[in-house]
Amino acid sequence: MPFSDVLRRSSCDPVRVSALIALIVRGAASAQGYAKNIVVHFPQLDGTYYAQWAMEIARGDLAGREGIVGGDPYFLNPLYAYVLAPFWAVFQGDFIPWVLAAQALLGAATTALSAASARRLFGGAAAWVTGIAVALSTSLVHLDGHISISGMGAFLMAGAVWSCVPPREGARSGRFGGAHGPIAAGLWLGFGALARPITPLALPFFLWLQARRAAPGRRLRTATVVVLVFMAPAVLSFVRNWRVGGEPVVYTAASGANLWLGNCPAARRHGMMSAEGRFRFNPMEMHADARRYMAPRIGEDATWAEISDAFRDDTISEFVARPGDAIGYLFTKARWFFTPREVPSSASLELDREFAPLLWLAVVPTWLIAVVGCVGLALHVRRRDVLFGPGAIAAAHVAVLTIVFPLSHYRSPAVPAMAVLAGGAVAWGISAWRARHTRALAAALVGVGGLSVAAWLPPQPSTIRHAGLMTIAVCHRTLRNYDLAEEFALRALDSFEAEFGGEDLPGPWFVLGYVYFERDEDFDKSADAYLRGLEIEPADWNAWLTVVECRMLRGRTAEALALLEALVRRYPDQYYNPAVRARFAEVLTRTSGRGLDAREHVRFAFRYGKSPRDWPRAWAVPPDMRHLRPREPK
Repeated sequence: MPFSDVLRRSSCDPVRVSALIALIVRGAASAQGYAKNIVVHFPQLDGTYYAQWAMEIARGDLAGREGIVGGDPYFLNPLYAYVLAPFWAVFQGDFIPWVLAAQALLGAATTALSAASARRLFGGAAAWVTGIAVALSTSLVHLDGHISISGMGAFLMAGAVWSCVPPREGARSGRFGGAHGPIAAGLWLGFGALARPITPLALPFFLWLQARRAAPGRRLRTATVVVLVFMAPAVLSFVRNWRVGGEPVVYTAASGANLWLGNCPAARRHGMMSAEGRFRFNPMEMHADARRYMAPRIGEDATWAEISDAFRDDTISEFVARPGDAIGYLFTKARWFFTPREVPSSASLELDREFAPLLWLAVVPTWLIAVVGCVGLALHVRRRDVLFGPGAIAAAHVAVLTIVFPLSHYRSPAVPAMAVLAGGAVAWGISAWRARHTRALAAALVGVGGLSVAAWLPPQPSTIRHAGLMTIAVCHRTLRNYDLAEEFALRALDSFEAEFGGEDLPGPWFVLGYVYFERDEDFDKSADAYLRGLEIEPADWNAWLTVVECRMLRGRTAEALALLEALVRRYPDQYYNPAVRARFAEVLTRTSGRGLDAREHVRFAFRYGKSPRDWPRAWAVPPDMRHLRPREPK
């Protein structure tokens, strides 16, 4: 074949073309975001947790015995942190742009795998549709520009789809099926569960598909291979959690808390995940808060599995108490899987487009891929390789996110599977048009239209624009850009008021309190702002402690002590919080005649506090107790 023919064929290959588009769009949008968007420079929420965790792995804490994991079971899915660790080891604090570049490459690989799967299943037209849909996916391009596990999850799901497509005709598959056999299927799903533990729901379908492909005498053996290979990554996570944390947790110990976040009364009222005052919705703090909240009920030494079970039981009790509301909300969340909104958590698409307009190049919304993909599944439901491959992955995501919540970074890993199904729908439509099967084609278009209308109907999940503005405010607060922190905190208040008129939002008041404390040294104004936030979110113990500090700085020690006593009266779990006990020690040290009472609090704070912020300051520690002070973590 002449070289010119090779070039001509490559230029028309949907797999290569779509992968190149994916790389260019992701690279350009990520570069612009890194240059302009402070949240990309300084990740928040899950991004902060993963960055810190990766740094600690790179420094040698491979088992998570110290630092942010602290010897507890995993709270976030571990695979991403271990993939980030080499980047941190090589590039140190400048690792983020290199991670974004790698994620752009991974996005191109995800696109190529998806387009190749569609071509194998449905032909060239489907490959073009699938490749362009994944390359220009709104959610994937957006999240690939952040420290986010979504892109890795999508890549693993694309690989799982590739493992279930039929081998090329005439190709030798090898002893265990090669890239489309049971070992490949087990590996893709197994590692996919370490990135997002949704794939166990798809495992039975993949297992059945692989067994049906095997010779009659080898079906049980093939199914066993899929299960054992799938379990291998899970066993690593389970053994680590068991040995380090002493608890039988396979993937993460946060499932109960996430269940409550997605189904509690506040979640139903606001159309978003909500902690409803039980803990702060932040992976750096929420788990310790959850332990303290549950301590009076199940004990301060309860295991994380027991804490997760307690939140699960609360969710079930709430379901039983209000079954109509709860069931109705589950149906609503199932519809919201197809919502046109990319519901944010760590990153907001709507706000990020203000800083990185190139994100507008990602023109294929998730709702459209999901709707057309759903119709594609219905059209090809009789094909085992479609139903038990991409269909099983898409259905698993719908099921889990109906139970929890369809946040954008939860939903986006299903995009490759749904895009393959959408490609199949378009390929079928082209064939139906050419064969003049107008009734069947009209019925399919009605299905797409009906699902689209259902996706756009009110009510919709909250835009959570205020959360994105709060994230930016927190970034500026952390960097001591006090004026910008104040500006975005006020914008967050206005945004929340516009969406939920008549209600108030605590977070911006806490940011404003911090600004007035640090920038203005106006301790009365700072305390007033914190107290305004505490009226809405009274369980935020850190805000209580800041008000205590403001009162102490004004010399109003009696008021400071009264605040601490009110805190532990209202929230008995806070008596097990070493930071609270440390503030008790300081206030009692400053209170005439109460120095001896402070000693018990000093001892508790030193015993259970994990960092200097949990310990009393040196002036509140009696000389004979200074030897109890732990060494500061590295």
